[in-house]
Amino acid sequence: LRPFNQKIWQNWPSSAKRRFVEHTKAWWDIHRHRMAPEVYARVTEAVRSGRIRIVAGRVVEIEPDFTVRIQQRGTQALETLKAARIYDCMGIARDISKTSNGVVRSLVERGLARPDPLHL
Repeated sequence: LRPFNQKIWQNWPSSAKRRFVEHTKAWWDIHRHRMAPEVYARVTEAVRSGRIRIVAGRVVEIEPDFTVRIQQRGTQALETLKAARIYDCMGIARDISKTSNGVVRSLVERGLARPDPLHL
């Protein structure tokens, strides 16, 4: 489908685009923005060896010493752990009007950039 994606998207009405974004955002982001095979191999090895732990959930609190309280997806229980690093894998921010990037924020404020109707 890759060679046809842009044409399909451009021909869809706004309602179809909105429905697609609402229902497939997470799946689309995972498959559209996949990592290079070399990076995948290194991450897989780090997980296998215990150097990296991947957790799907929500960070509740981070202390200055990197003590982290998390709530894993699908539970109400909180877990406390000591981390050396924390990576936010939520993906790119979609709505440029809410960015913390100073350059992009300046462009939006000056009217030189704006999000599309779906805030993509």
